[in-house]
Amino acid sequence: MPMPDPDDNNKPLVNDPAREAVATMRGYSYQVLCSVLAWINIPEGEVLYLEGAEDLDQVYGDDATTTQVKDTRGSGNVTLRSAGALEAIDNYWSHKQRNPERRIRLHYLTTSEIGTEKGDPFGRKLPGIELWRRAKKSDDLERKSGDLAAIKAFLIEQDGLSDDLKSFLGGCSADELLTDLIEPINWDTGAGDSSDVRTEILAHLIEFGADKQVPVRDAEAVIGHLYDEAWVVATRDHDRKLDRVSFIRVFDAATQISIPKSHLSALVAQITPDGETGAPLPAIVGNQRAISLPPPIPTSHYKREGLLTMLEAASGHNSVVILQGS
Repeated sequence: MPMPDPDDNNKPLVNDPAREAVATMRGYSYQVLCSVLAWINIPEGEVLYLEGAEDLDQVYGDDATTTQVKDTRGSGNVTLRSAGALEAIDNYWSHKQRNPERRIRLHYLTTSEIGTEKGDPFGRKLPGIELWRRAKKSDDLERKSGDLAAIKAFLIEQDGLSDDLKSFLGGCSADELLTDLIEPINWDTGAGDSSDVRTEILAHLIEFGADKQVPVRDAEAVIGHLYDEAWVVATRDHDRKLDRVSFIRVFDAATQISIPKSHLSALVAQITPDGETGAPLPAIVGNQRAISLPPPIPTSHYKREGLLTMLEAASGHNSVVILQGS
């Protein structure tokens, strides 16, 4: 007779799947992981704002790159007609109007791949996002002009754009369209999922820790501390910023072990001259004399006469000294 499964007595409640927020929570978690990755890689002098103009705002003086993060692969492909894409374009225009003194770029980062708009508005099954990219890079002036005109006509017809942006589109030149709207927006499609982002974060932490002689396992463990800190910062009412210094502080705090000075003194007191623990010895912690058999001096070194004199005088004493520094 089969044994009863203990989990049979702890079955989940029958729920309404429409009220599940798994996809929403997965999206927020992905956003936090992308925030951590951007935080690790932020150059000195730049600041990363979470939940600012967009999900991530990386600022350096008058230059700002704002990023929308979308884990939408499960919802299908993204097109220029997608609600999220049109919202991103309109949001960029709003940011630009509110910050006329800043040079703003927008990245639309999504795990979704590029799809083709229904009705094939650009012809030859060419996706609008690919046309956008081509208009930015093409050296063929005639083709570039045609691409810009097609994008302009398409956007004017979309319901998801503000009247202010449509007013600009209705009266702008090709050069103005390129400079003020097309070039500042990047479509980062087909981005890696949470597992890929996590793997990239761990690789950066291992490399950063290697320079500090931090073991791989300890360096990898920092990801949890960074993730927690990013969540805390992103949910604050104010001061939602991160920078290079804050990353280093979290990394150092997570890879160090602190013990009370009294415990350290007790451990040092048990060290014997032969390296074994035993009866307590007089321990001097600090910049004082006490050592036996100083190590040999390298052939090429900078002499520190005072320290050498102290070490020579301490030779033969049944004591321990701890030297801090290089």
